[in-house]
Amino acid sequence: MADMDFQFGKKVFFLNPPGVLSDVAAVLSAHEFEVYLVYNHSNLARYLKKEPHALVFVNLDEGMTEPEWEIWIRGLQADPETASVGIGVVTMLGDPEISRKYLLDVGITCGFVTLKIGAAKTADILLKTLEANEARGRRKFVRVACPPGTAELSAPFQDSVLRGTVHDLSTAGMAAWFDTATDVPVGFRVKDLQLTLRGARILLNGIVVGRRDDADGPAVRVVMFEPGSLSDEKRDKIRTYIRRTLQDEVNRRLESS
Repeated sequence: MADMDFQFGKKVFFLNPPGVLSDVAAVLSAHEFEVYLVYNHSNLARYLKKEPHALVFVNLDEGMTEPEWEIWIRGLQADPETASVGIGVVTMLGDPEISRKYLLDVGITCGFVTLKIGAAKTADILLKTLEANEARGRRKFVRVACPPGTAELSAPFQDSVLRGTVHDLSTAGMAAWFDTATDVPVGFRVKDLQLTLRGARILLNGIVVGRRDDADGPAVRVVMFEPGSLSDEKRDKIRTYIRRTLQDEVNRRLESS
């Protein structure tokens, strides 16, 4: 299990995050960490039994009193099914006694972060913490399976238009089904490829680098995006889609936990 987590990375949860952490989460996402904002500590505690190598940052200022949060955190640590969860604390209150208690007595492993230092400094601290905890694993990019009807593509092809459905997606590339009987060969340059992700349109170029045959359906083509065709704005649109899709899936699982 640990080897798998190192390979695919770890989920990072911010529990009851204040507003400033929305901007911080976007920065962490831009560094290809898998970040979630959650608001129900009871559901999260149950869900973490299925994600025992996740990282959780608890906002001490919301949801419960600080002593109640201490009990909740110690409960995760005492449960064999969640004892390996990495825990950090975020708070607007820079109380050195509380900081000492959580770092030394409670024994949290992901730091005590005072948010009043500002979003940029907070993001820098959290980036270093996530790197130290190998939260990205061996992967370079967060990839998401695309729910039906949320990710489509089109591109000029010979004398017609190539259309298709995106199977899974990252900021580096995608796997897709093409809705055409025409064979799209490996090595083909897909120029002026338009992705439509939940209504957001992104124009870029890609190269077909692989093919996976499916006995029950059309072949899946693996397309890597040309870096020169991706601006920061286009990457942000792809990341927004990825984050929303992953968040929706985790929300669904939390509600059923």
